[in-house]
Amino acid sequence: MITITYKCDKCGRTWNKEDKDAPQLWIIGMKYTSHESKYSYNMGKDSPYKDQQWCRPCMDELGLIITSTVKNTPEEKRLTFEDLVRELIAEQMPQD
Repeated sequence: MITITYKCDKCGRTWNKEDKDAPQLWIIGMKYTSHESKYSYNMGKDSPYKDQQWCRPCMDELGLIITSTVKNTPEEKRLTFEDLVRELIAEQMPQD
């Protein structure tokens, strides 16, 4: 039987592919350049430089993964200037 073992390059944690609680592995690279330079240097997946593979907890620890939050409550309707003027007039004018 062949066993595949994964290892996080940042924290060193190891786990097998069959583990149920195995975290995701993320490929980390880096690109750097200056505004004045016409050259940029990649250190990532498509570059000749070495990239690293980090586990999800390491990514979360540094805030590199942004999870979006969806609001389930509808937003309050914002009144326009015209709506405010109409409300003021309606309050000041006597109702028939």
